[in-house]
Amino acid sequence: MTYFWRVFKDVLILKSLPFGIDSWLFPLPKGWKFSISIWAKFTIDDPLPSPLDPAIRTNPAYTPLAAEKKQIRLIDLSPGDYHKDLEATLVTYSLGDWPYYEALSYTWGSLEADRKIILNGRDFAIGKSLEDALRTLRRHDSPRRIWIDAICINQDNIPERNHQVQMMGQIYGQAENVAVFLGLASEHSKIGMSILGFLVDISNPLEDRPWLKIMDEAVELGIQDIFHREWFWRIWTIQEAALAKKITLTCGSQTISWTSDVDTLRRILFRIKSVALSPEWQSTQATRLNNLDWSPLLNILEMQLRTVALKEHITIEKNLLDIAFDFRHRRCVDPRDKYFAIFGLADKSEGRQLFGLPDYRLSLEEVHNRFMTEIASLHGIFETPPRRKNGGYWTFAP
Repeated sequence: MTYFWRVFKDVLILKSLPFGIDSWLFPLPKGWKFSISIWAKFTIDDPLPSPLDPAIRTNPAYTPLAAEKKQIRLIDLSPGDYHKDLEATLVTYSLGDWPYYEALSYTWGSLEADRKIILNGRDFAIGKSLEDALRTLRRHDSPRRIWIDAICINQDNIPERNHQVQMMGQIYGQAENVAVFLGLASEHSKIGMSILGFLVDISNPLEDRPWLKIMDEAVELGIQDIFHREWFWRIWTIQEAALAKKITLTCGSQTISWTSDVDTLRRILFRIKSVALSPEWQSTQATRLNNLDWSPLLNILEMQLRTVALKEHITIEKNLLDIAFDFRHRRCVDPRDKYFAIFGLADKSEGRQLFGLPDYRLSLEEVHNRFMTEIASLHGIFETPPRRKNGGYWTFAP
């Protein structure tokens, strides 16, 4: 763009022109004024578009998708350390070809796209939350193929968005792993992830429980740090997690994962509810642990279990542990009565001889352990495959 700037201006009122020109050439009219100005001319080139300009965001070399072939885009995320520039390449596949990929589940956070990834050689704007996820999940030595809604769907193409959203159930269901990014690490997240990782790893004996060496306050703050993260309260995560064949939760550098099969999910639910009911967490001295809300994680696990059971034509029924967990905050004078009262609901049609409850000669810990042993035995928790009942399986679910 070109600009003109007047540097100097002066106006002279002359009675006659120099050298007497007005006396022999033409007469000088009355009120004659002579103006002198000096101007400067300069040009400024239009600025180059910002790498985060919306025009760049909307054109990362997208090619049309064939809806009839159920095509999707995936990114091959290039390897690198945490602080290296993010780079990726878009590739197109048909879901019918069953490509190997992972699907990212995260929260978008602010809609301001003020960060970038180099996509197909061009800058492409992304939000901070997605940048944090990609930097954290990027491998150091090999590419990672991921489906990410904010990149793999052309967000400015409404017909494409409509069709891809209709396919999201299949996209997450076919992914080899649903990578959940909870966010960056915090002061308390390390303890929270360590405890949750212990609980979901069914190979860990409950006798080795890590919270015995940690103050109750630190345990509470750690678990709350994880459960209060936005991912557990976002509506789309219900579908993304429930349909996953395998799910991996990442918070900072820590990860926990499990497979979504009936046996694994039943065992994880058993472990969590057993711990929440244990005297260590229910005693009057452990009020911080007693009041913990496990629903953010349990809702996800139970939804996964229902989804898998439906696919495998398995009947889901509530059992005694579910009932005991749901009513764990009910009052009684003797804490052992919380177990004895629930066992009064046992299905006598099972034809099993219960282990002799109630028996007030037993300590609270002994009652708890016997209760859990009987629950596991009644419902085949640690049997593979679990015992059938009336054409289905005994499983955990509300």
